Amino acid sequence: MQNKFMDMLAMVVLSHRHNKEETISKNEKEFDFSIVRDTMYKYSKKAQERFFKVPALAHLYITFAQDSHKFIS
Repeated sequence: MQNKFMDMLAMVVLSHRHNKEETISKNEKEFDFSIVRDTMYKYSKKAQERFFKVPALAHLYITFAQDSHKFIS
C-alpha cells in the first residue's frame, strides 16, 4: 500500500514527463496519467471528479492545501 501511494505521488510530480522514457513506476501501466493531466491542463468538473475519486490523489491534494502556506514565501 505504501509503494502504491509513493507511485501515485510520483505520478503527480512527474505527470509532465508521462511520455518520456524514464521509468516512473514498475507498474506504470496501472496509472492513467490523464487523471492528473486533465485536472491540470484541461480542467473541467468531470476531470475534478475523476481526480478526487482516487483516494491517494485526494489525500495529496488535502495535505498540500492545508500546508500550502509553508511553501509560499
